[in-house]
Amino acid sequence: MLNRINYLAILIMMLILFLFSSNVYGQEDIKAKMLKFISISTDIVYGKALFFESKYSKSGNSIFTDLTFEVNAVFKGAVKENDRITVRLPGGTVNGLTTFAVHAPSFKLEEEAVLFLKEIKDSRSEHLGKYFIVKMSESKYNVYGAGPAEKKYVVAD
Repeated sequence: MLNRINYLAILIMMLILFLFSSNVYGQEDIKAKMLKFISISTDIVYGKALFFESKYSKSGNSIFTDLTFEVNAVFKGAVKENDRITVRLPGGTVNGLTTFAVHAPSFKLEEEAVLFLKEIKDSRSEHLGKYFIVKMSESKYNVYGAGPAEKKYVVAD
């Protein structure tokens, strides 16, 4: 029961942040941005990063990293609580060669986050069945607060 209350509190904090914040320093209107993220996402989840695996693409032209993400709560979509999903991120390190995308979100092991995701459904894609973060680091929100009774804080990546 306490976990469900924590998940609900995280969702409420995010909604308050985005619905009642004003335009700061000429940035895009946060409310419009959040509504866009919600509309283009197939799934919105809260969970934690479990492990990473970097590899070359089939063509050998690029490197990507597969993040295994454990889902603790689902706000939108078909993903289920306790599922482990693969989030595909651009860049990574293979055999000492590192590549990265400037706007790609960063992750640490065991880090908790809310992610706005889109499932890759193109059967011709080597990424079929994986997820990507819809607007890179803009649609990843870190969640801080260790214990179940401790307050949780949601911070943009």
